[in-house]
Amino acid sequence: MELARSYEVRIVLGKLRVAAGEGEVALAHVAEIAMEWLVGLRLLNRHRDSLGVQFRLDTVESKTQALRDVIFVSERLDLLKGIFLLLDELEKQDYSLSKTPVLRYLSAIRALIDALPKRLFLMLALTSEARRRYFEMLPAIASRLENRLTLLPLRRKEEAVSLANFYEAKAKERAKQNVDTRQWKAGRETLLTTEQVSTLFQKALKDSADRGIEGVIHRDFLNRLRNEAEIRLSNVG
Repeated sequence: MELARSYEVRIVLGKLRVAAGEGEVALAHVAEIAMEWLVGLRLLNRHRDSLGVQFRLDTVESKTQALRDVIFVSERLDLLKGIFLLLDELEKQDYSLSKTPVLRYLSAIRALIDALPKRLFLMLALTSEARRRYFEMLPAIASRLENRLTLLPLRRKEEAVSLANFYEAKAKERAKQNVDTRQWKAGRETLLTTEQVSTLFQKALKDSADRGIEGVIHRDFLNRLRNEAEIRLSNVG
């Protein structure tokens, strides 16, 4: 428990240890209340009585500190190796008219990185333009996100066909694992042939060129594939 920096987290851990000695029922009761406190719910008498806490976790700093403590203690107990956090389409945070919520979000990410320098694997997916804007808004986060992998637009039809085949294969894998669809049998007709996929890609390539983009963005091509598949499915029968 000495690994926890927060005094109140140490108190909660102590209560959990005592409850564990009283049996599974007592431990489950205290653990449920502890989880309510850890996620930042309103502080009630049951939290004060069962956990001994006096303050609610209602700030980014307090929540990040509590998360850091739980992860470090869990790692020492060999219950957890770290946290994998994947954030997709981060550019959508910038759709607000005010910079305040964006800065708050970016600051929370920075605080998380600082709190878990050795126990966090963080991957952010965002557009190059959003990355530039975010780094201007909060320069301090730029140095914490130095490793960059750039997803280049699709330029060859072979790449487009390979991407379409990949998503189709993954969809089939999910269908086999789903209770409602794993008994289904594949039909004989192909939803989108290789030639049709290539034709869609060539049209997308031309549209991208008209907008001054060299190649086709993955998301744009996948949207076209989905729309074409839905049209063909609606015409079945």
